[in-house]
Amino acid sequence: MTGRWIAKSTSKPPGDYRLKIQSCSNEGERGRSMNGRVRRMRNRGEEMSAYMEAKQAVSGQRKEGSSKP
Repeated sequence: MTGRWIAKSTSKPPGDYRLKIQSCSNEGERGRSMNGRVRRMRNRGEEMSAYMEAKQAVSGQRKEGSSKP
């Protein structure tokens, strides 16, 4: 699953992609755990960015309301 996802997201040729897989498999468990950690961090980052956007929108509304007489 992860292999296909990486292949779709990157715009590099398949040869380079295969070399990457070999280097990861040489590392073994460490590489796999790092992939999971990166995916988790990316999900958390998306959640935080959405939360910050909502917060900014709310603060913007408050500012507009306070500026009106």
